[in-house]
Amino acid sequence: MQRQGRHDQVYQKIKQLSTKKNGRKTTTIQDKTGTLLTEPKAVLNRWKEYVEELYNKDEKPDIVDIGGEGNTAED
Repeated sequence: MQRQGRHDQVYQKIKQLSTKKNGRKTTTIQDKTGTLLTEPKAVLNRWKEYVEELYNKDEKPDIVDIGGEGNTAED
């Protein structure tokens, strides 16, 4: 390929042969107590708990008071 002037294909083949293909990497997160969770099922359960806490409607106020309008200059 290099003799034919196809340097792009040579570099592509070298990149293809030299890169390592790793599988899924393990993800670790901490639970509420600070313990590291490494098992995939435990990590997914912790994410589920986190999202449920984040979007819990029972603890959020119905009306949010952001204050009155101040002096605003409009054109």
